[in-house]
Amino acid sequence: MKTIEYQAVYFSKLTKPHYQELDMHKLNELGEEGWELVSIVSGQCIFKRAVTAQLDETKR
Repeated sequence: MKTIEYQAVYFSKLTKPHYQELDMHKLNELGEEGWELVSIVSGQCIFKRAVTAQLDETKR
């Protein structure tokens, strides 16, 4: 089964100074970490990414 984790980031944290436009560099950094923007709700950007479970080799 695929496990998903979520993260909420305030919209203001993803904008350039004085809230004039989105900072694409910040969005690209999140994308490189596997985060995908799924919604913007009440001033917060909601991101999700798949959780990759690493199997414990001793349990095989």
